[in-house]
Amino acid sequence: RFDYETFVQLGEARAFGEATRVELKGGRLVEMPHEGSIHLYVRAQLIAIFSLLAPKLPAGLVWLTDPTIRFSKEDVAIPDFTFGARPQRHQPYGPSDIQLAIEVGVTTARYDRTIKRADYAAAGIPHYWLIEPGDAAGEGLVRVHGEPLGGDYGATRIARPGESLALPFAPDLRIALGDFL
Repeated sequence: RFDYETFVQLGEARAFGEATRVELKGGRLVEMPHEGSIHLYVRAQLIAIFSLLAPKLPAGLVWLTDPTIRFSKEDVAIPDFTFGARPQRHQPYGPSDIQLAIEVGVTTARYDRTIKRADYAAAGIPHYWLIEPGDAAGEGLVRVHGEPLGGDYGATRIARPGESLALPFAPDLRIALGDFL
């Protein structure tokens, strides 16, 4: 079993390897599948979009890519993106710092739809978006979750290409799904 401090030390020592994404669930290491070309494409598009939105975010909010979030001593998640408070030096980034967690689920969609959604809701993260890009034959979608209630979200809807989503903490800032799906 591992705890948060050991997990961070192993990561800083690059014990997991450069290309491996590892999270901590119940003190056990959970290796996430490697990112494929669709995942990387969506992330690259979102990085470009979020970079343009960054100067317009409300004061004190930032967007981060791959932040390490400490849920408890034995639970750590690394979402693709978050919007939330600016991290403090030498302080763990926790769920109370986050307004919106975003996952890009290609090979991890089922895990993101179940385990991550439950973890984020139980931790009180107000909003969670799961981006499922689809494949060459299928249209992508975004699962938009809000109103955390215990281990799930009370409000959920599906958004599709052709729609745009407003950032929940800045309703004038909208993202067109067709720009990344």
